[in-house]
Amino acid sequence: MDIWYAKFGFVAVLSDCLVIILGILLAQFLTPGNVFLGSIAIQIVHDVLFYLGVILQVPVGHNAVIDLFKRYANENSWKILVADSLMIGSSVLLGEKLVTLDRKVVSFIGLLGVYALTYIIYTK
Repeated sequence: MDIWYAKFGFVAVLSDCLVIILGILLAQFLTPGNVFLGSIAIQIVHDVLFYLGVILQVPVGHNAVIDLFKRYANENSWKILVADSLMIGSSVLLGEKLVTLDRKVVSFIGLLGVYALTYIIYTK
């Protein structure tokens, strides 16, 4: 989905990061005993409901982001659920590792990641 980042840049990165963070936080509230599986379940439900309630409902030409998502959904179908599950699952595992580290180390890693993104989003 290179066009997603090429066309929407920072907004695309922010949107991707926020949906992962929000899904994990929701899982921490709803399934505190198993955040990993809870996050993946929430992500799958979100993706399906977003597709049915937003992507299919918004007419072509009304929203550039949704237009791109329509094309992406038609081209990739169920593979989107797998890719999103891998992203959110790996984020939970990374988060579990990060909470064991010193706060200064986590801050440095986070800032380093944001710094790297300023270059990555403009890479072809």
